[in-house]
Amino acid sequence: MSGPARSGGERLDRLVEELHRRGLRLGDAAIWFIALRVAGELSRAHAATGEEGLPKPVLHLALEPDRVFIHENGEVEVLWPPAGEGNAAWSAPEQRAGGRVTHRADVYRFGLLIWWLSAGRLPAPGEIDKSKKEIQNGLTLGILRPDIPGDVAAAIEAALEPSAARRTITCVELEQWLEPMARADAGRRMLVDSLRLIAIAAEEKKTPPEIVVEEKPFLAPPLPIAAPAPPVAAPAPPVAARPDPGARRLSPLQSIGVAAVTATLVFAIGTYIGDRAQLRNAEDSAQSSAETP
Repeated sequence: MSGPARSGGERLDRLVEELHRRGLRLGDAAIWFIALRVAGELSRAHAATGEEGLPKPVLHLALEPDRVFIHENGEVEVLWPPAGEGNAAWSAPEQRAGGRVTHRADVYRFGLLIWWLSAGRLPAPGEIDKSKKEIQNGLTLGILRPDIPGDVAAAIEAALEPSAARRTITCVELEQWLEPMARADAGRRMLVDSLRLIAIAAEEKKTPPEIVVEEKPFLAPPLPIAAPAPPVAAPAPPVAARPDPGARRLSPLQSIGVAAVTATLVFAIGTYIGDRAQLRNAEDSAQSSAETP
């Protein structure tokens, strides 16, 4: 028997639930390994003796998935709460009726645990009786798990017998039936891998991905910008007449002299032209007179 659970593992119900959330289920190797370990622990508890060596069985009476603990090394432990505690849905018929309970109530609850692990749910009302009839006809556990060997299915159905008086199979016998099904090494490794998956999911919940928001300064919308006007050519500066570097500049007195000479030449030319004109006119008149008779 076990006291409070050691650290470093997970409850069976949480393990199965987390796997289901990811679309997975426990493999058969893990299921039969768990069943074998639980059956063995119940067998030892039911075989306990008192101080005088007389049989004094220890009853669990509250076995269900949240009382089964899976350690990080793949080992299975059954937690033992105060007697009588537990979910009524997992109770044996005599428990629900308030009658006398014996180790056979633990056998019934163990049968429910294997059914739940194999089918992923508890049996519906009347489903157990239907499966029992199929097994009596040589069939296996029924339509849920036809892959389970017939003798193992028959042992599970015997554990789920509604009548405590006819539920005579013991946890020792169940352990013997389950032992060939359980591959200890494979089942333990499968449980270790499942726990690692749970640990990863727990870390994801604790540390969600950090979302970094880049802060940008507020900027007012830009003003519309008009198209640039075509460039206007600047007016060319006036070009001053450049003096001939070879010319000499005249003084004021020289300028007056040049003007007087120029005027004298103009007058002389004019007088000459005038005298020539008068002389020609006189010649023309004389010639005309000579020709007249």
